[in-house]
Parts: sequence; C-alpha cells; structure tokens
Amino acid sequence: MNIAIIGYGKMGKEIEAIIKNSKHKVCAIIDSQKDWEENI
Repeated sequence: MNIAIIGYGKMGKEIEAIIKNSKHKVCAIIDSQKDWEENI
C-alpha cells in the first residue's frame, strides 16, 4: 500500500518509522504548501 503523510512533525516521523518496518511504502510527505503543490 502506498501512503502519503500529511504533516511531518513528531507523529509524522513516528508513522514513517512504523511504515518502513512494514510492507507498505511512503509515496509522499507533505509538510508545507510548496510540498502540497509539487506532490498533489
């Protein structure tokens, strides 16, 4: 499963660590308006 993380504070980083230890993939990390415009 591809997962996009919206917000990359403490919780976003924790979620990324959990995802990396699974079969899923982080396809995008959105943490600013610029990230949103470039990735979505």
